[in-house]
Amino acid sequence: MPEGTERSEFTIRGTRWALELAHGSESERRAAEQIRRILKRHDLARWTFMRTIRIQDGAIPHSHPVLTLNTRNPDRDDIVLAGFIHEQIHWFLEERAEAALGAIDELRASYPRVPSSPPEGARNQFSTYLHLVVNALEYTALRDVLGPAEADSVMKIQAKRIYRWIYRTVLADFDRIHTVLERHGLLIS
Repeated sequence: MPEGTERSEFTIRGTRWALELAHGSESERRAAEQIRRILKRHDLARWTFMRTIRIQDGAIPHSHPVLTLNTRNPDRDDIVLAGFIHEQIHWFLEERAEAALGAIDELRASYPRVPSSPPEGARNQFSTYLHLVVNALEYTALRDVLGPAEADSVMKIQAKRIYRWIYRTVLADFDRIHTVLERHGLLIS
C-alpha cells in the first residue's frame, strides 16, 4: 500500500470490505461514505468479485490491480453504482477469459467496424469489443438493482460521457448482445 494511503475495513450485508483512500482528502472521505451508503442500500453480492475498493481524487476508474474509483460524482449514487459494477465485471471476466474471448469473436462478426479510441470507443479495438461485453453486463446488473427505467437513464447519461458508441450500442442492441453473452456462459447468476 503506497505511503499516505488510509485503509479501513468494515462489513456490510455479511461481506467484508477493505476501503483505501489514496490521499485522505475530504473529497475521498465523502466518496468513501457514498460507497458505504450504496453498499448498505443495495444487495450487490451477485455483482461482487473484488472486495477492496480504492478511492483516488482525479483517477480514471479502473479494475486492476485494485478496483479504483474517483470522486467525480458526489451527488450521483446511481452513476457511482454503475462505475462500481462496471469495474467489478472486469474481475468477473478475468476469471472467464476464454468465454469472454469467444463472445468478443462473435461480436467482431456482428460489429466489424468499431471505434478504437475515446470518447466513442475504448483505448483500442480489442478494448472496445471487451467493453461491449462489460457494458452489457453492467446494464443487466443495473436493471436488476435499480429497475429498467433507472438503468436506462444511467446508461443514457454514460453514453454522453465515456464509451459513447459502446453504451449506445448496448442500449440499441441489448437483446442481441445478451444472447451472445448467454451463449458463452457469461451471464452472472
